[in-house]
Parts: sequence; C-alpha cells; structure tokens
Amino acid sequence: MSWISPTPRKLSLEEMVHVPEATRSRVTVVCTVRGEAGGVDEKLLAQAFATAVGRHPSLRSRIRQDGPVAYSFQPLESGLPELQVRPGGPSALAEEINTALPPGGALVRAVLLRGEDGEVGGDGEDGDTFVLSVDHTITDGQSALALNHSLWRAYAALADGTFTAPEAAGQDLPAPLSARLTPYPQEDLAAYVAARGAQVHGVSMGFLPYAAAGRERTGQGPLMDVARVRLTVEETARLVGAAKAGGVSVHGLVVAALLIAIRQQLGGQPADRRLGSMTPVDLRSRLSPPLDGEVLVPAASFFFDVLDVPDDADPVALGRRVVDNLRAAMERGDLAREILAAPQVLRDPSLMRASLVTTNLGSMPVPGLPSGLEITDMRCFALGNASFPQAGRGPLGAAVLTVHGRLGIEFPHSTDCFTPEQLRDACDSVRATLTGLAS
Repeated sequence: MSWISPTPRKLSLEEMVHVPEATRSRVTVVCTVRGEAGGVDEKLLAQAFATAVGRHPSLRSRIRQDGPVAYSFQPLESGLPELQVRPGGPSALAEEINTALPPGGALVRAVLLRGEDGEVGGDGEDGDTFVLSVDHTITDGQSALALNHSLWRAYAALADGTFTAPEAAGQDLPAPLSARLTPYPQEDLAAYVAARGAQVHGVSMGFLPYAAAGRERTGQGPLMDVARVRLTVEETARLVGAAKAGGVSVHGLVVAALLIAIRQQLGGQPADRRLGSMTPVDLRSRLSPPLDGEVLVPAASFFFDVLDVPDDADPVALGRRVVDNLRAAMERGDLAREILAAPQVLRDPSLMRASLVTTNLGSMPVPGLPSGLEITDMRCFALGNASFPQAGRGPLGAAVLTVHGRLGIEFPHSTDCFTPEQLRDACDSVRATLTGLAS
C-alpha cells in the first residue's frame, strides 16, 4: 500500500474542544486476549496496525496550533506510528492509560502488553492485553471500536493467509460532523440556545464533591484510574427483561441508577435534588448519507437534561423520564442544533454543566480471532490528560458497553478529584440498583 501524506485541513469547532491540554482526551479500547502458548503474534499485529495507519489519513496526521483558537491537521513530521510491545504485569495497564499521546505527535498509539505464561498481561487477568488509544479529535467510541475490529480482522486474515492489501489510501481527512448536517437558520439556533439557557440558568444543580482535592498524594499511584461495575450474563439478561417489562430501555435504567448513586452521596439537601445529565448520542445512522462506523471522525452530539432526583427515586420511573426526554429532543432535531449552535453554546459555560456524563456504546461483539486465540474481554472509555481538583466538585463520567452478554460500566476518573471511597460507593450503589431491578 502506498502511504500518501494527508492533506491539511482546519479543525472544526466541535473537534477543537478536545484539543487544549486542559481538556485533551483520548478514547481507549482495551482487549484481553487468551489462548495457546505464545499468545498474540506481534509481527502479524504490527502488520495489521500498519495497514490501519495506511488506510486512515487521520492516523498519519498531527495537530498544529495556528492561532489562539485555530488548529489544523498536518502530516506527521516524524515516522508513522508503529505497534509497541512491552511486558505486562499488575500495573502495566494503569501505566499505559496514564501515558498521554505526545503533543504535536501521532494521534494514535497501539500497545501490546505481554503476559508471560501464568502471569497477567496488563489488565489483571492471564493473557496478553492490547491497548488502542486514539485522540478524541479524530474519533468517538463507535469509530474507536470499529478501528479495533478492523485491526483484528486484518490480523485474522494475515494469520490464515486470506489477507488482501486494501487499495491505496487517500489523503483527505473525513469532513467534520458539522459539515455533514443540514443547516438551520440562525434565528432557529438562537432560539435553541435561549431554550437551553432557560433550562439551567438560576437552577441549583448537585455535583459530587472532589473529596480528594487538597489531600497529599501518597505513594506512586496513578493520576487517572478506571473503576468498573460488571454484571454477569444472567444479571444482564434479567436487567434487559426488567427494562422491557417496565417500558424503558436499558440505557434509561443505567442512567437512572447512576443519578441515584450521585444523589445518595450528596445526602438529603433539597438543593441537590436537581441533577444535570449529559449523554453523547451517535449521529452516524441519522446522517444522509449514513456515516460508516469506520470513518474516523467524532460523530456524536450531546443531549443535556436536568432531572429532579428525590431521595426515594424510583429507577424505572426516572429511567422513563430520561428516555422520554431524549427521544423528544431527537424528534425536535435538537441533536443537530447542539452541534451547529456550538459557537453560541460554548460562550456560556453554564450550558455545559452536568452532574453525570454517560456514554452508552450498546452491545458489541468481540472481533473474531484465529483458532487458539480469543478476546475474552473488551473495554472502551475516554480519559483526559489533566484534572481540576481546584474546582471543588464536578461530574461523574461513565462508559457503558455490553460484551459477551455482560453489561459493564467504566468510571474513568482523576484520583486527584475523587477518592477510592467515592468510586466504591458509586459502584456499590449502581450495582445494587441494577441487580435489584434484575432480581
């Protein structure tokens, strides 16, 4: 395959929100691979990753700052990114997810954490661990997972001798989401922004306190960590059944359980009853023409809601409100408006406030591997490079993905903001709510 230097293009506003060091984040996919002695063939995986880099101009690009609020994608000045192979171990995954992508460098990193026979590969389990990190300016959860799947498809084809080199890669980066949306009149967008303001201005909203702020860090623990709740196959199936019986989606129940967990930690203050919920919503299937999941571009809009969560909130009723409000916003076309009105929305920080940010990636099959290898677990979450404990309080982030019939909820967070006790209490509460519904 011939690799052509990407054509530079400016970042759109919705892409630029991920660029500053203060907010810059990356989407990370983690795969646990178990199998026969020898594990993953690193030469084949390196070749599969090189194929992915060749197919996507975004992965051969870097970001250059051209002005105070101007950035552009430019060709990489150094060599193309290659697969990195490192020893695994109990702390290997934590070290990897705490390693930022280099400023001005490649927008992707692929790492294979080797597990020796009988030892962990990086995620605390036997086997190898593959970690794919992609800059959020060029991806979202759906396209990061699609990239991971395509990489493993190439690996399987290389292993069984059926691999066919793709056609020569192009040089144009995909157009941003805002360029793919049908425009709205400016007066329509202004009315939308005004309605968003009326929803939050003057509202006292509850947030989890940053209980770790001001504490002296002990030891060499990671700055960024990921807590996790994972249901069994049986619990997940019962939860799906409970959602159907209650006339609500699983997403609605999960968001309700998360809101209830936050409310429980805030105590009984009346001012903390109202919580802000933000949900990224993938627009790929709603575009005309639809956008394939393998196109590396952030294609999610954001739905903001404010909900009253009393002490004795019923998760089914609360979940219905979550889903009904989201469905109404989609029918009104508000998800497109949120992206197109970004210049106005971003001028008012109060419009971006949320007590909870929930990314739901749905149910995803794992990539198929050659005989003798199996991906036994797959995770996906976003992590930033910086934290702001000085803010005193902030949102809880959650990423939801069902793999092998097991619903999992990831809680990426800064240990400078949230304490282990806060995350443990949140996980225990969410698990209790969801398993209670599934009983």
